[in-house]
Amino acid sequence: MKLIQMNFWNGRLFFPLKRFLEAEKPDFISGQEIADAPSEVSATDHWVASMFVTQKLVKDYALASERPFYEDRMESVKETVNVGVLSQTPIVERKIIDIIDPEEFKINRYLPQYAQLLHATVSTLDGPDLHIMTYQGRSPEGAANIPHFGRMGYDKVDAEFERIADYMTMVDGPKIFAGDMNLWQTAPVFQSLKKKTDMVNLVEEYGIKEGRNEFAWGGNNEIVSHMFVTPDIKVDSFCVAPQDVRVSDHQPLILEFRL
Repeated sequence: MKLIQMNFWNGRLFFPLKRFLEAEKPDFISGQEIADAPSEVSATDHWVASMFVTQKLVKDYALASERPFYEDRMESVKETVNVGVLSQTPIVERKIIDIIDPEEFKINRYLPQYAQLLHATVSTLDGPDLHIMTYQGRSPEGAANIPHFGRMGYDKVDAEFERIADYMTMVDGPKIFAGDMNLWQTAPVFQSLKKKTDMVNLVEEYGIKEGRNEFAWGGNNEIVSHMFVTPDIKVDSFCVAPQDVRVSDHQPLILEFRL
């Protein structure tokens, strides 16, 4: 089976993205910044991205997202779809786990897209159900009322990862946790996952250092997307997409595995 972790970058590189996914044919996708609603943006490429997601990806995959999603026509993407799990097999269950302090919503309207862990339980048809969790971390530049904590995390993100780790311990079965976490692999917030769970950070395990490209904010190529797996995920291969692949400002992570 193949799972790709990728930030869709709201489809700015629509045609390369389409070709990449058609060539790779992943069974599952852990995605962030999947589509902006036409009401939210005016750029044509965002409209095309919304049409692509509704007419192409939703047709070919089952989608579990953190917000309602409609596929009848381009204008019907009512809200930004920030995180989602796409699956070639049926989605058995979808859960939204709040991981952020609700008080923060009172000070910044940009926080909701970073407020939740999306948990999709997907069928593997001939094996146990697979738990795929996805999450997008806060951007380091943040919005006006979000403290600038850089890529290493700060106290609120520490608390979020504690909640994520606690949740992981309550879920039985094979698990993959992936996302654009906006954290360097040396970030101390990952310690809570290491201490409380048996999940392994494949980016660290495989020694991957770079995962951005020339489109990256600030021009830093250091990887900030990560993928954690439990021991019952038997890894056949794991890599970051080569630098000649340009589908986003983040290079996709590609996992081939067995259960």
